[in-house]
Amino acid sequence: SGRLAAEFIVGRKYKLLWKIWCSSFGDICLAISITNGEEVVVKPESQGQASPVAVREQAYKILQGGVGIPHIRWCGQEEDYNVLVMDFSGT
Repeated sequence: SGRLAAEFIVGRKYKLLWKIWCSSFGDICLAISITNGEEVVVKPESQGQASPVAVREQAYKILQGGVGIPHIRWCGQEEDYNVLVMDFSGT
């Protein structure tokens, strides 16, 4: 499995900038849309992890539109990672 690098592009649209959170539940990274400059949050998980991003994506989609629930921008696989891209709601 590879390391996340600053030049890592997710979904052919989102460029990772840096990690903004790191815990036993995994990393959260700040990224920017290479098409319009919008900041987003990226949740990468190693494909070998027991808690796949796909489960989180389903939960967010069910809750979509609720107060405080971020919009899912993209979900899929990049290199050795399952990745979830969401709105960045912290300003």
